[in-house]
Amino acid sequence: MESTGRPYLDLVNEPSLEKLRALLASYDDDAGHHIIWVDRSGKAFIDRLPDNLTPVGWEMKMGDIVKFRLETCQVGKNWGIGGSWGIGGQVLNYQ
Repeated sequence: MESTGRPYLDLVNEPSLEKLRALLASYDDDAGHHIIWVDRSGKAFIDRLPDNLTPVGWEMKMGDIVKFRLETCQVGKNWGIGGSWGIGGQVLNYQ
């Protein structure tokens, strides 16, 4: 569940609520704004948005590796499972 030392969720081969929970638990919501995104191979990642980039600037810098991204998770809003957005349930119910 790690790619180049980074946690990720393989949505193609191993999607599960448990692995999604582990991915969400791997980031510090208070460290800054975060972007949840999926690459072209179907791996989902959570990246902290650098202070010097907007979400659009981040996406432009990442280039065509990004298949799609979700709404930016604002710092301190508890976006994980059971948080204010309940991402886990939404992502897995989308399948």
